[in-house]
Amino acid sequence: MNIGPIEFIEDSALIGDKSLSPAQKMTVEASYGLEMPAEHLDLFNKASGGREYIPGIEQTEIDILKGRKAGGTDKILTNCMLYELCARPPKLSVGEKAVGMIVTSEIKRQSRVVFDYCIEKLERSPILRKMIKRATANEIQLINHTSILIFPCNQARVGAPSILFFGRNEVCFWKTEGRSVDKDVLDHARPGLIFPHSKMMKISSVNRMTGEMFLDMKRYYGLNNALVLVLKGSTEFFFPGFSKKKLEAAKRRDRIVYEQEYECAFRQDLKAMFDPDVIDRAIDNDRPLEIPYKSGVQYQVFVDVAGGGGKDHYAICGGHREGEKIIIDFVRSRAPKFNPQEVTKSYADLLSNYKIREVTGDKWRVTGL
Repeated sequence: MNIGPIEFIEDSALIGDKSLSPAQKMTVEASYGLEMPAEHLDLFNKASGGREYIPGIEQTEIDILKGRKAGGTDKILTNCMLYELCARPPKLSVGEKAVGMIVTSEIKRQSRVVFDYCIEKLERSPILRKMIKRATANEIQLINHTSILIFPCNQARVGAPSILFFGRNEVCFWKTEGRSVDKDVLDHARPGLIFPHSKMMKISSVNRMTGEMFLDMKRYYGLNNALVLVLKGSTEFFFPGFSKKKLEAAKRRDRIVYEQEYECAFRQDLKAMFDPDVIDRAIDNDRPLEIPYKSGVQYQVFVDVAGGGGKDHYAICGGHREGEKIIIDFVRSRAPKFNPQEVTKSYADLLSNYKIREVTGDKWRVTGL
């Protein structure tokens, strides 16, 4: 199917959606390195923090930070995934399959909403409906040996497939039993992006000043040729048709909530236990991840033991004082699932390298030292 993404979205025989706003269309164009009209270049400049736009360079990783009800999931995320799978699937080896995957928050109904977007767009298209081979509760198999998978965030479910398109919906709100899992899931997904134009697209309204999308914004927003294209805009920017009365009512009701929900402003009053700016200033990015043992240094080590079968990591951290400073010499963490005896043994070997025989922990019993 020799067709571009905008044509694929707007063609009445395919997706048939001609209602994309200028900013939504600009986002698709920027993701694929398409030529833009002057109006869209101006929107790109505003959304990207002044990053230079170079046509012809397709992005492999895109972050879209937007206000609520900006149409990101419907107009951008699912449309781009369907384009990848239906219009330009990769050449596959015999028996090989490629997937388009969208991971939502841990709330199951959110994944159901995204799944419904995909299946309805396929079924109402006279051409795309013929590509459906089989549909189950959370998978749509296509006749070209690709599949669409939609499910709540869970790192164990994203590690295996060959991924053509990986979408991440409402990443700023990914929590499982109160613990942020965004980095774990993303780290497990990246090795699966093996095809020449495999694409990772994160899209989310904003929350607290922590997490992978907040860090991406700090690292890459406004930077030319950055690894990640970060676009940021309010509800009205991406969806000018949103009710002005609702926006005004929300602003009068609670200005702070309004700025977070609709103006795409991270909440400064919802920072983590430690200010991210303070943490950044304390990091020496030029040093090795682990500092070798030094004779005469008095080390202290803290350990947080986990059983290996739940959702907690088994972590260890060692450091020492230099005057008023505390230097972290090493940090290691093992994600579940794991054998706690094996992890304890590996940490004991680490401690022996530093001639450490005593650690501080919580109520869990540490063995093997």
